[in-house]
Amino acid sequence: MRREEYLPAPLIKSLSAIDPAGFQVEWTRVDSYDDMDPVLGYKVKIWEVCDKRLLYDKADGAVMLAKRDTRFSQALESRRIPDSEPFVIILPGFERTRTKVSNIKLNVLYEVRVLAYTRTMDGPLSQPTRIKLMKDNESDRHKEVYIAS
Repeated sequence: MRREEYLPAPLIKSLSAIDPAGFQVEWTRVDSYDDMDPVLGYKVKIWEVCDKRLLYDKADGAVMLAKRDTRFSQALESRRIPDSEPFVIILPGFERTRTKVSNIKLNVLYEVRVLAYTRTMDGPLSQPTRIKLMKDNESDRHKEVYIAS
């Protein structure tokens, strides 16, 4: 039996910005199909996504770097894991399906995924969801929130 058949992936229900710089993630509860190896909790994995996409412009026949597109760099693919090491939050208890993530960097794109774990294994990752908090230059308030799923 494959782990997807044994333990389903949670679904991220919501991802929302909170103050100070942070976000809250909520997901669906999952149950193990093996009564002898129940879900013990969840792991929330958070990656900083590298900014690799560049935008170019032609001026006077020369190609020049115009700017970096930092909104959603690296394609959002369910099977592709970001290159960086994730920050992991371990949440014991199968009924807990929400957590707050604080002290994140502004203007940085994050990918969030959740998995359930049992005594013997980690289940499959949820589909990816991304968030980026943008700081308003004129105040400390968050001006924009970009979310992709």
